[in-house]
Amino acid sequence: MTRRLPLINSAVAFALALLVMITLHELAHGAAAVGFGFRPVIHASTETDPATAVGTQVTILLAGPVWSLLSGLVVLALPQVSARYAFWRLAVLWFGLVSVQEFSGYLVVGAFTNVGDIGTVYKFLDTPLWIKIIVLLIGVALMYLTARVAIARLSQLTDPAAAMPSQLRSLGLFGWLAGVVIAVVVSIPTFDASADGLLEVLGTIAAGSFLVFVRVVMRRLHVQHVSPSFGWPIIGIAGLVVIALIRIFIFGPGVTL
Repeated sequence: MTRRLPLINSAVAFALALLVMITLHELAHGAAAVGFGFRPVIHASTETDPATAVGTQVTILLAGPVWSLLSGLVVLALPQVSARYAFWRLAVLWFGLVSVQEFSGYLVVGAFTNVGDIGTVYKFLDTPLWIKIIVLLIGVALMYLTARVAIARLSQLTDPAAAMPSQLRSLGLFGWLAGVVIAVVVSIPTFDASADGLLEVLGTIAAGSFLVFVRVVMRRLHVQHVSPSFGWPIIGIAGLVVIALIRIFIFGPGVTL
């Protein structure tokens, strides 16, 4: 079972970080709406307000992705948590990574749909296709850079005496996929059947999609191992349960700011 501890830690950390990121993303929309004098309603994965002016709606829509980008960059720029607290090192790392991915994912998806934050902004502004393509390429480039940070930092948590690829799959790919399953399952009561709701589900699933660049990134990888200490993430699991219950029972019905 101890061989599975890195995967278990990474999956729980990913799910916790993802749910916190999504919640803060929606609160950023709400904060922007409050700034315009509205009383928005915040749900687990959506925000609603009575804004009608195009400029106001665009500002509120962009507040979420911009917040995600800035918060992710700030977290990734901070000194890393000690390897003695491997779970929290992973949780903070995943939060920074999925926050940046939330922004870059919107840049990519916005080129193909009129729903979601960026897609809706494109619709309001009647954005030409060539701009969408340029922004899409920027999003892909940002995903690549996110992958470089992810692999560099996840590799530090591997055992130099064992094969790195299998360890990175546990910490990265499988941690992402298992974490997504956890996040989706505990969020089922909060999803809706609208187009925006479907996009939120897809966005949740794709939250670690920057890892598709892992093979390219590993060619230039230089590892500095830190000897992590993996145990059962009891406090992390408890935190995951708490944030899931808050999202279901508080944000599920809606919170008016």
